[in-house]
Amino acid sequence: MPKQMNLAATRRHLSALFSPGGNSLYLLIALAALVGVTVMTVYRSGTTISLIERQNEINRVLPRLQELRIDLLEAETGQRGFLLTGRPSYLKPYHEALEDHRPKLAALQSLLRHDPAEQERLAWIERLVRLKLEELEKTVSLFEQGNREAALALVLSDEGLSYMDDLRTLLGDLSAGLARERDAISYRLAQDARNTRELMIVGALLLLLFASMALSQLAGSLRANMDLVSRLAAEATHCPLTSLYNRRHFDVQLNHEFAIAARNGHPLALLFLDLDGFKKVNDEHGHEAGDRLLQAVAAELRKTVRESDVLARLGGDEFAVLVVDGADDEHRLAGLAQRLIESLHKLRATPAWRSIGVSVGIAMYPKDGESATALLGAADRAMYTAKREGKGRVAFAGGLPGAR
Repeated sequence: MPKQMNLAATRRHLSALFSPGGNSLYLLIALAALVGVTVMTVYRSGTTISLIERQNEINRVLPRLQELRIDLLEAETGQRGFLLTGRPSYLKPYHEALEDHRPKLAALQSLLRHDPAEQERLAWIERLVRLKLEELEKTVSLFEQGNREAALALVLSDEGLSYMDDLRTLLGDLSAGLARERDAISYRLAQDARNTRELMIVGALLLLLFASMALSQLAGSLRANMDLVSRLAAEATHCPLTSLYNRRHFDVQLNHEFAIAARNGHPLALLFLDLDGFKKVNDEHGHEAGDRLLQAVAAELRKTVRESDVLARLGGDEFAVLVVDGADDEHRLAGLAQRLIESLHKLRATPAWRSIGVSVGIAMYPKDGESATALLGAADRAMYTAKREGKGRVAFAGGLPGAR
């Protein structure tokens, strides 16, 4: 089906169809074309539904990979703290990781069950996780038995470091591959939405030929298809849960604004937000409660940002705000970040959300990054700095004065 229609030729065919000399052959051809358009639309709809299901599956896998990495880091941090201080309180994250990693791996097994290649990579990840936890358990056991030198020697042997390096590589490769697949699906969905719109335009023109025949049935089908097109177009650029821009659209907007800023010498700022206490809500109250919380958070953030700012949900409990106006004013940026933090305080009135908060990292162009990817990475690292400093805080990538 060509993307552009020859309108002059179309008008000539329509004139022939409705002229007294027109014959039923043209009507049969038009009817066959209408059937063809309908079949193609239905086929595209089925393909699109499969793509959306796969995209949703990936969106469920990626946060679990991140959670697994964080669990292992927390377990290792707890082990180091225990070895240095001898205080059993440091082992709490270590014991939590021992309990939490199994259901996460089981969930990943279930989500990746249809992909043999990813199943093989996940098997390596499971093996390395087991080896890493065994190494941690061995050092803790040696220390508890009073053999501190042997425990420290095992740590200094870099055996655990090798496991963590391999895990970071495998988890990073798996996450990157799934993210690329998700982005490719988003692009395909956007393309399919445009193609479907074009098919619907053709179908509408053909439908005029049969305005006197079964108009109500055909009009109903058209409305349903147009609703599908609108929904697919929205899902290609928006997060279905929060109705905020999704990661793909945010990346497109970030690259666009970055190109303008680089060309004209204008400043640009990026705020990276990560919720504090979200995992606790999910673990204690279930994913449905977590989804409701994300929707409430999105509503509060939307009310707080300015119309000129670009707000998006990047995935999981991560959000971002792209600032164009006033992007070179550190105090205004810090004030905006603080307002975003305070906007979530009212959510704590809900008992299940009492621990919720947000940490914000801020990166500024050009000093914190010479590319859109570098700017996003700088804001991400600044956000983790804010978390390490006590959560519910603001941190600048450059450690600017006034960062809170």
